[in-house]
Amino acid sequence: MTVETHFNPLKQALTIKVPKRFDANSKPFFLNAVNSITPAMQEVIIDFDIVEFIESSALWMLLLVGEEAISNNQEVRIINTNPLVKRFFSASKLDKLFIIA
Repeated sequence: MTVETHFNPLKQALTIKVPKRFDANSKPFFLNAVNSITPAMQEVIIDFDIVEFIESSALWMLLLVGEEAISNNQEVRIINTNPLVKRFFSASKLDKLFIIA
């Protein structure tokens, strides 16, 4: 259930790897990862590689990342999304806020 983070100093990028079930139970772990975002970072990458389920509460968590990134002039990329997650982002219009890859 943990959310992993990795900072790449060469790219000044923070990668946040979300769990298999991205739901309300992920909130404390995800918020801890969001709190590690600093203004010096150029990019925040959210990795959905193992996500099989996403709940609507995850929208709020992702919006927090977007808000933080916008205030720091950072780019947010969401990577490794499966078709279900892509539909979720499209339906919720998050594909307008983030770069979905």
